[in-house]
Amino acid sequence: MRKYLGETLLIITAIIWGSGFVANAIALDHWTPYQILAGRFLIGAVMLIAIFYRSIRNLNKKIIIQGVILGIFLYAAFALQTVGLQYTTPSKMHF
Repeated sequence: MRKYLGETLLIITAIIWGSGFVANAIALDHWTPYQILAGRFLIGAVMLIAIFYRSIRNLNKKIIIQGVILGIFLYAAFALQTVGLQYTTPSKMHF
């Protein structure tokens, strides 16, 4: 069983990742891409703050600046992906 654990986890990851495209496509029927992204990033930030509250208090200015820069790149990638999903199907976007 352990022999196939890696492959099984990769398949599960692909299913979860692919279902995110479908969920975004459904959400685009009701909200704009930027509203969807605001909700996703807000939920993610609240969860990370709740889980890592003690670690966050010990961050210095350099780490915060680096995190903001990486966050901007992550947001740009998600924004391009979500806006692109308006113009194509989830299966083409996933491919």
